[in-house]
Amino acid sequence: MSPNSGLVKFREILVVLYRNNETVVLFILKFLTGLILFGNINSIGYYREGFAFAGGFLWTVGLSALFAVAPPTAGFAVLLVAVLIQISLSLELTAIIFMLGFCIIVFYCRIQPNRSFIIIAMVLGYLFRVPYAVVLVAGLYAGFAAIIPVAIGTAVWSFLPLFSGLVDRTPASDLTEFNVIAVTDGLTDIYTSMYVQFTGDFQWIFNSFIFAMVIILVYAISRLTINYAKEISLLLGGVLCLLGIVMSSGIGGTSAGIGASIFFVFVSVILTQIFKFFDTALDYKSVEYVEFQDEDNYYYVKIVNKLKPTEPVVLRTPTKRAPAPKTRRREHAPAKREDTRRRPVAPAPAPARGTKRRLPPVEPEWDDDEDYLRP
Repeated sequence: MSPNSGLVKFREILVVLYRNNETVVLFILKFLTGLILFGNINSIGYYREGFAFAGGFLWTVGLSALFAVAPPTAGFAVLLVAVLIQISLSLELTAIIFMLGFCIIVFYCRIQPNRSFIIIAMVLGYLFRVPYAVVLVAGLYAGFAAIIPVAIGTAVWSFLPLFSGLVDRTPASDLTEFNVIAVTDGLTDIYTSMYVQFTGDFQWIFNSFIFAMVIILVYAISRLTINYAKEISLLLGGVLCLLGIVMSSGIGGTSAGIGASIFFVFVSVILTQIFKFFDTALDYKSVEYVEFQDEDNYYYVKIVNKLKPTEPVVLRTPTKRAPAPKTRRREHAPAKREDTRRRPVAPAPAPARGTKRRLPPVEPEWDDDEDYLRP
């Protein structure tokens, strides 16, 4: 790819547009994410009569706008509240979901707010069948720290069918006639179902392990000093995802959907490559190596130029020119007054050596006693 290609120029235009409107773009992306999430959450419909407004379009739009402007931890709290409202008919299930969501928010989202969005990205990736793209991007940019949120997102998606079944199976609880035995039986049923899902199905544990290996592989190879390190890491990460799919189908004993999964792995690799291209595009044809040293160290530096068009792309918004300041009419300066103050007189220079100093003449004074002028 040459630096003068139209694709590189198109990339620069998009990058400049994003930098000039970063706040608006991020708000739109988070708002669209909220529409998808709350649209699926509000379709549960297992809420009490007092929450009849929770299934409306305005409720979904309002929650999405609140999710877009809220910080990460508060955004997860909004998601948790929306889920609790939708399953409020079952007090037992509401209590279990609240405890799980509260633990995720307190013990991870509050500590790592910026990386907590990987959990939502994994859920959306599973929804659109491209979770491998999220794993590859996380390994390329987040590194080892992305292993925990990827595992949490995988577990949340794996337990969603269980919670959906519990919603249909758990009877509605009446707040006026609270029965301790019925609540205990409901909690026991939920605990038994979760325990069977946790111990009987190791699919999500195996997937989390494969995703962790992909993250470590992609992060380690992308940090090497070889040419096309990031591209090679993405290809090897995709191959490892394919091996994980084959092994997972062998462990589970199901071969249905392997072809579709392989196809979505290739789609994930292409999407990750596009994302990386718009982030950094390097020209490996003009690689330079520089060596220098000081008193203590010896340095090896590799210089790789970025792909840029020959003419820089600058998008400027038209700005109104400020009006010229009004000039005042210059007034004549007043005439300078003469300084009548007495200026100090410089002392007379001392006489040179070898010359006689003349004394000032003494005027004669009148002596009253002798009545004559005394010299």
